[in-house]
Parts: sequence; structure tokens; C-alpha cells
Amino acid sequence: MNSKLPLSSLLTAAACSIASATPVVEESFGYDEGPVTGLDGGTGFSGVWNNPRNNPAVVAPGLTWGELMTSGNSSRGNAWSSLVRPLDTAIADAGLLENGSTLWFSIILDLEGQNIANADLNFSLGTAGFFPSVFGDRENLASGEGIGVTHSRARIQGVYWQDSDNDTIAERVENNSTLLIDGGDGRLTRALVVGRIDWGADENADETLTLYAPGEDLALGEPIMDPWILPALDQSAFNQIALQYKDTPQMDEVRLGATSTDVLPKVGGPVASPVITSLTAIDPTTYELTIVAAASSTFSLTSSETLDFQGSDLVTGLTQGSPEDAGSIDNNGLAFTTDDEGNATIRFTSVAAKNFVWIGPPIVVGP
Repeated sequence: MNSKLPLSSLLTAAACSIASATPVVEESFGYDEGPVTGLDGGTGFSGVWNNPRNNPAVVAPGLTWGELMTSGNSSRGNAWSSLVRPLDTAIADAGLLENGSTLWFSIILDLEGQNIANADLNFSLGTAGFFPSVFGDRENLASGEGIGVTHSRARIQGVYWQDSDNDTIAERVENNSTLLIDGGDGRLTRALVVGRIDWGADENADETLTLYAPGEDLALGEPIMDPWILPALDQSAFNQIALQYKDTPQMDEVRLGATSTDVLPKVGGPVASPVITSLTAIDPTTYELTIVAAASSTFSLTSSETLDFQGSDLVTGLTQGSPEDAGSIDNNGLAFTTDDEGNATIRFTSVAAKNFVWIGPPIVVGP
């Protein structure tokens, strides 16, 4: 079914909820080999990587997983070592830390060549880095709270951190999944782990964490950890990504986003289903529309006085604001096509009597 919306509704939806077509936070360790401390690439961060203990390294090559879009190198542990990095406001601005919202994350974990009884990996979205101790609280956050993924003897686990004994240190609480990455009996030593976090409806409500391990085609499949109910966390304060290693295992391709598609971009695939990213009124009858879709996708716009589009006409004059705008318009001004990166910016006119617009093929408004 094609998208049919009054222009007033379309404007309101676009203004209030711009859809996410890419991860809000992304780190692929696209750096030269060497210490991670001080590096500042990626998306969604407000500062550089710091190391509370020892200094993990950037190593080549990067980790890959089936059809997942990957780039850069990878991060590798250095005995007991850890990293922490502050996030910018993008994740909060996208509404992904609000009560009642859903946040997705993905990360590649790799234990190749490790003594699984010794090696350790922790990923946390929370308020602090890991406590810089060799023993005792080494797997706990230095303060506050967090949520993420870990493993115990190569069994992937969901995890949260919360101060349970009033000593300011946030203790780790795990929950087993069904997935082992120990290399035994034909099993792999690597996994792409995807987490879905459903924040509770209010500040006192429980949170829910579900884990998946997509195959090489990136289909989520059944959960490897069924929805796990956690005590209420103050996720509004979560402003840091923290990574911890024991021995020399690796972590790579860290992503946070609003949907599973956001955190599982495919090689050569569309950035996302067609999504309206902005709609702006230029004047009372002219509107500028930007979309993200697959490369070289073609769309048409139709206007009508009624929602059944009987006797409908094409909107008049599909144009572009400037030659630099993404995408292209056909010779008759009746359809537009996205560029090689899947972007298009077009303008159209709809007279006041014809205030319903039909976009085809469908384009999503909002997430």
C-alpha cells in the first residue's frame, strides 16, 4: 500500500519524529594499528577513548560477520585492560533513553586463540568505566549503573551493573544465553551479538533485555536469551560506552540505534527502508522533501482531494532547490531518483484544493 497523508500531518510527523536510517552511535576502530587511548573516530561520541587500566590496542584486520557492513580494524585487549568513552547527546536527542522507548545495540565478540577459562569481555552502556583493579571489583563499573553483554567461559550473557552494597561500585549481574563461542564441537569462537533494551514505562518500572545472535544473513532469528526482566535503572544518565578485556580477545563494530536494522547494516544493501528524513515548507504551496533509501530508487508523488485518489493528478513541478541537491528529477518532472548513496532532496507544489499526497513506492514517516 502506498503512503497517503495530508500535507499538514506529514509536516507534523516529520518535524516531531525524524526517522533513524543509520546507527546513532557507531565505532568500527578505523584507525592505524597502535594504542586506542586518545583516538576519536566513530559517530555519536563527545570525546576520545581513555583507558582506566592498561591500554587495549587497534589491530588488523577488523572483525567481519557474513553480510554485516564492516570497516576499519578491531580492538584487542592487553591483559586486564579497559576503555571508556563519553557519548554526545545524539542518543538522548533521538529519544532512545526515554522511559517506554526501545534501544538496540550490536557488537562482534571474538575469542579466537584464547584460554576461555581466562579470557573476558564486557560491553557496557552506562555511567562509568570499569573499576581499575586487577582483582575483586575488576569486572564491575567504578560507579553508577550500566547494561550490556558479557560472557562466562565463552557463554554469552546479558548483564547489568548496579550498586548492590552501597559502596559506590556497581556490581555485575549476569544472565546466561544459549550461545557458546568456545570453538568446541563445531562451534565458532566469534559471535555477532544483538541486544534489544526495552526501558520501563516510568522511572520505577523494570527494564527488559533480550539477546540475539544473527546468522550470516543477519536475520535475527529466535532469541539466544529470552526477555530478561531487570530492576529499574536510571538510563537517562547513561552517557558512556565502556569496554573491558582479559587477555587478548577482541571487540569490534559497536553500534547503537533505534531499530535492529540500524545496528545491522548490510553490505551493498539499502541504508534502510525508504525513510523521510525531513519535510520543510518553503512557501504556502511548496515543500522540500529529503529521503534515504536504496541507491537509484525511483519514486513518484500524486495529489488528490480525496483519500481514494479517484481522478488524481501528479503534483505539479517536481524540482530541486539547487544543482547540488542529492538525487535527480526525470525529464517530465514526474518522478525522482535517489543518488548512488541512496539520498534525494526534491521540491514539489500542491495546490490548496489538493492537499493529500500519495508517495509510491511507500516511504516511512518516523521510526
